[in-house]
Amino acid sequence: MQHLGPDGMSSYESNVEDGRGGEDPANLTRSIFRVVAPNWRACEVGKWLEPFDAIHLFSHHNSNDLRGQYPRLWLRTPHTVDRTTRAVKDLPVNAYDPAWLEQQTQADFTIRATNQCYEFQHDNRLFR
Repeated sequence: MQHLGPDGMSSYESNVEDGRGGEDPANLTRSIFRVVAPNWRACEVGKWLEPFDAIHLFSHHNSNDLRGQYPRLWLRTPHTVDRTTRAVKDLPVNAYDPAWLEQQTQADFTIRATNQCYEFQHDNRLFR
């Protein structure tokens, strides 16, 4: 996760502006954010990151420390990608979307994917 860094994380698009629903300023709603994944990142990486988001939400919800912004409600929809992000270099080859990686020219020099494959799995004991 540290090697992915901020550039390897998804971004979010809100369904409303400034937490207001529609055009009526009196209609306050809780924003829902659509997850937008980097187009270069393999889907399995996003699925691997989901439990970390859930654990963060759960721990914040059960904490007495209410400083900071409350974690956002997010919605994952398939195929919502950001084509403008730059790929993180030197990740295991299976961290990259195979179709995207195949289209890269000189990927050995620009992306430098390692030959190792990371097992994007969690031990189920983590969630007990």
